[in-house]
Amino acid sequence: MPSHYMRREFLENEAVQTSDNTTYTLDLPESGYLTALMLKLRATNGTTSNLNAAIKDALTRVEVIGNGSTVIFSLTGNELDRYTWRWFKQRGAEFLSEDLSVVQFQTFLIPFGRAIGDKKFCLDLSKWNNIQLRIQYNLATVNAVGATGFATGTFSVTVVGYRYPQGAGLSPMGYIKTSEIVQPTDAASG
Repeated sequence: MPSHYMRREFLENEAVQTSDNTTYTLDLPESGYLTALMLKLRATNGTTSNLNAAIKDALTRVEVIGNGSTVIFSLTGNELDRYTWRWFKQRGAEFLSEDLSVVQFQTFLIPFGRAIGDKKFCLDLSKWNNIQLRIQYNLATVNAVGATGFATGTFSVTVVGYRYPQGAGLSPMGYIKTSEIVQPTDAASG
């Protein structure tokens, strides 16, 4: 295959996490031009139910961090859900259910350009010493982990990268940075 074609590659495939409240970290490739990441996150409902809880509710923050401290992308679970909807002009692929022992999943998009495959705006991975995807989650955010919430140890992560190889002859102008500028508060909190 010629080197100028964009590749869709699994960077992580259904990696089950043993902790119910932690930060999952994935080192991204060191070369190439990343136009987007697609996340598929899954968790299993407890043995009796899981009322009013979706995967997005368990996400505290999803970030892409460069060189240890530069924020490239940072949104909460609910913000990421709305952001994905904006890009697809509809909800991302998902299966939401309150039924017992059912595996729920949601997909989320993290774009670095104007569209998947954008050659003008994308993340030049070779300009960074280290880029990491960090997913901070807590399965007990809505319901306690166990019979009436998400089952313990069932959070899993799939990450798909849309990337041009380093020798593709691209010279992007930059990338789209996405992060929260102001964290809103309500009147009661001052």
